[in-house]
Amino acid sequence: MKLAYVYGLLIGVKDFIYAGAWPTIKTILWNLTLLFRLTVLSKEFMFHVWNVWEDTIDENCRADKERLLTPHAHDIVLDIGAGHGHTVYYLDHDKVTKYAALESNVLMHNKIREHASKVGFNESDGSLVILPYGAENISATLSALGGAKWIQ
Repeated sequence: MKLAYVYGLLIGVKDFIYAGAWPTIKTILWNLTLLFRLTVLSKEFMFHVWNVWEDTIDENCRADKERLLTPHAHDIVLDIGAGHGHTVYYLDHDKVTKYAALESNVLMHNKIREHASKVGFNESDGSLVILPYGAENISATLSALGGAKWIQ
């Protein structure tokens, strides 16, 4: 492994931690009980990290998403681990009738709504569904989506 690659990776990890650490520490100072609620604390950290890195990560993956999603997605799309919902930018609204974002971190939901509404997916008309579950919670996800009829 080249030293430059390792150095770049370490800088990236440092930046990643820095992006989430300071805002999370500020949140902890306002609410010390977060120290005892590690799942909530983890989601808080990832929310801050994603706010800083979302556009960079999406841009770095753009070509692959356009190649894999745009021509193949149709009808109902279930985005597992939706993050901020960038997947909507790669969906052809003429072919996709509903975007279902599965994202357990409720701090990310407003960003999903924001991105989805920019391209015409909205909860008010039923074209956007946001589910606050993790991928492991299959029964709750299926129940919220109206059962197995969603799976094709």
